[in-house]
Amino acid sequence: MSDVTIRPAKAHDAEQAAPLIYSSGPAAFNYLLHQNGYDPVAFLRHSFARANALFGYRHHAVAVHEDRVVGTIAYYTKQDLLRINLFTAIDMLLFFGPVTGTKVVLRGLHMERYVRPPKSGCLYLAHIGVDPILRSQGIGSKLIDYALHHHPRGQDYITSLDVALTNPRAQALYERLGFEVIEERGTPAPTVPSHRYMERKPRGGQGTSLLRLRE
Repeated sequence: MSDVTIRPAKAHDAEQAAPLIYSSGPAAFNYLLHQNGYDPVAFLRHSFARANALFGYRHHAVAVHEDRVVGTIAYYTKQDLLRINLFTAIDMLLFFGPVTGTKVVLRGLHMERYVRPPKSGCLYLAHIGVDPILRSQGIGSKLIDYALHHHPRGQDYITSLDVALTNPRAQALYERLGFEVIEERGTPAPTVPSHRYMERKPRGGQGTSLLRLRE
């Protein structure tokens, strides 16, 4: 879509961006954030507006169509996470309270055994969500291209992401953009689908040979 623009996210985007972020992995967000009746989207809205955490606007870009946020993407490196994780834990404790917040933090640490933090030398992409009405119109590709060109290491690093086995449409898009499956990874709970970890070499770089999907 030629009338879609990509820009850095801002705090006032929280209302429209949070449901799109949630749509990028609802089962995983429910497992992590649906605690004691709390609404996962409400937490994402809270954290997005507070800027610095994993779900904060400073690590996101948004796609805008007719003054409405219709797509989201997060992008960060292992080095970025050293600061991001601290703010994420603080956000969880503030929103959920000390008891439930601690449970959410611990559940997040458990999830990292399956959806792992980015490796050194990788730019990791996450929270790629597009308004269902506007899917298959190139917005996801534009978001990924924006992330690669606006992170300081986007052109130098391998780009990596995870995609649920239940989302073959998204995997097909990533493969068209040059991503290859490295391995299939398990799940932290029966309600969360397994996923595939994918990487793309830097454009013009030699990189190392990608591993094949494990049998």
